[in-house]
Amino acid sequence: MAAITVNGVTLAHGDDLVLDHVDLDVPDGELLGIVGPSGSGKTALVRIITGLERPTAGRVLIDGLPPHRMRRRDPGITLVAQQAALAAATGRAYIEMTTHRSRPDHLAEQMAATSTHLRLGHLLDTPTRNLSAGEAQVVRVARAFLARPGLLVLDEPLAHLDHPLRLALRADLAALHREHRVTTVLATGDHADAMALADRIAVISGGRVHQVGTGRELLDRPIDLDVAGLIGDPQMNLIDAVVAGEPGELWFDVASCRVRAWSPVFEPYRGLPVVLGIRADDVTAASGGRGLDALEGRVRVSVPAGDRSLAWVAVEGAGELAVREPSARPPGTTLRLRLPADRLHVFDPLTGRALHHPVR
Repeated sequence: MAAITVNGVTLAHGDDLVLDHVDLDVPDGELLGIVGPSGSGKTALVRIITGLERPTAGRVLIDGLPPHRMRRRDPGITLVAQQAALAAATGRAYIEMTTHRSRPDHLAEQMAATSTHLRLGHLLDTPTRNLSAGEAQVVRVARAFLARPGLLVLDEPLAHLDHPLRLALRADLAALHREHRVTTVLATGDHADAMALADRIAVISGGRVHQVGTGRELLDRPIDLDVAGLIGDPQMNLIDAVVAGEPGELWFDVASCRVRAWSPVFEPYRGLPVVLGIRADDVTAASGGRGLDALEGRVRVSVPAGDRSLAWVAVEGAGELAVREPSARPPGTTLRLRLPADRLHVFDPLTGRALHHPVR
């Protein structure tokens, strides 16, 4: 296994700054998720960590070695990339290509254990050309774990899989990592994959790592608007507001609604814009008629979500808000929504930085 240090890594392609002074530390045995939208720099970072690309500035060390030297070591680095071509062979032969150093009895034992974890016994004797995209990805993952690498790097390993297979492979990856504790870097555009698998998650956007923390830390205390807009299912509602008030009392003006500001920390922001953030689970339905304490909107769509429903409500002046409801409502239904002051996150719209988080 291996510990990773990423120190001041910058990557520029001409005038295009792909990565901007990235710093990361990955302890031995950790699974770190790297989450970001398309074009955020996560694949470039993976290529640098695996030694496939050199940074313009900064360095990466894996157990004190640069990646190109770590790749030549045994155990070294194994990369599982999305949609990588499989050699023409059966599933079994492809998996065994990187396990030739194992004793035959050990290989058979390891193959049996991994086949059980990944439920791929029926794929071992299937020609790789006959495997579906999802089946081929399961075989790639099996090969990676059987190689017993010092560092395992997964670049979008669950992309393009149908939902049931995605959930199954996600669970299998989690079980294999718990058993082997191989240092692992998982790059994904789907925060749900990282939340389910990673010990910690690094959120990358615009070539910069904005925040590193556990899934719970990123949900409860997003450091800025980029993190708030990426993490969560659904993503956090973000609403423009203005801090207003009079001596001894402050509130947030949100469209036609007035939300009490509970902390004097916002006094310096009186008259200035802010962005309020609130999770769908924290928005509550308001009873009664019109009033300044609630927003009014119309349901655009409502879908089942477990034992509740998830509605998207169009509110004039506040955009579209995601709201969890006890039951589905027909499109066009009028709803009055309250934003509890003690559940609001507050952000500076100019810097994007968080000013306040609710206490959980």
